[in-house]
Amino acid sequence: MGASASTSRTGRTNSPTRCRDAKRKLYRTQTKNTEWARARRTPGATVSRAARDARSSDIVRSMKSALSRLSEAGVAPLLAPLGFSRAAYTWNRLRFDRVDVVSLQSIGRPSPGIVSVALNVGIAVPRILRDLHGTYPVVWTEAHCLVSFRLGEETASADHPRREMLWWDVSDSSLPRVAAIVQRRLQDAALGWFSSVSSWEDLAESFEAGSDWRSTVPAIQVGRAMLLAAVGRVESASALLSKLPADWARERQIVEKWIRRGKLDDESRIP
Repeated sequence: MGASASTSRTGRTNSPTRCRDAKRKLYRTQTKNTEWARARRTPGATVSRAARDARSSDIVRSMKSALSRLSEAGVAPLLAPLGFSRAAYTWNRLRFDRVDVVSLQSIGRPSPGIVSVALNVGIAVPRILRDLHGTYPVVWTEAHCLVSFRLGEETASADHPRREMLWWDVSDSSLPRVAAIVQRRLQDAALGWFSSVSSWEDLAESFEAGSDWRSTVPAIQVGRAMLLAAVGRVESASALLSKLPADWARERQIVEKWIRRGKLDDESRIP
């Protein structure tokens, strides 16, 4: 006499064939999970994970070492006499109502002993961050800057007659050459740009002249709208305000307050 079909609590008919297929599927799943768990406990797998962790640690140490050596050889000797204070691989200089920012950034490379390093510069406005967050950061970084860019070096080749190299490979042998390049780029581009931005009006000109990738970041749009309102460019400030996400109600209110207040004088801009 064949097995009869049963009915589940959901009203679905459970035939013998359906039940047998379900048990087989459950068995295959349990077997697969058991084999996967056993593989994770094997000595070979443990060594592999340990090797990956060790490699990651080596890359991090190489990055920190490259940044430290390049800081000492290429950046600190130039910026320290000019009034920049250093925190790790970032330098700040307060000028009246602005902060000049210089920072080194690194990424690890698959090749052992080689780290790629970039040089970033920017300008932040303390008064704006205070109104937004109620406090100042301990260290001003590129993320706080209303305008920032990466300093590169123009290189020429047959395929690329005019190409800007934004990352330099730093190793024991290339460190003196890269340090000299970084110093030259700081002197030729960064320090000259810092000197040319002598007011909030100049800073507004620098990002109104053209679009950059930071112009689409809402946090940057808020700060730039506040700055534009402070220098009397109400239409430009309102245009940026209209681009903010709908759920940024608090930030919208702050920008609207700056627009209503109108142009700030020099004394009001002091942080």
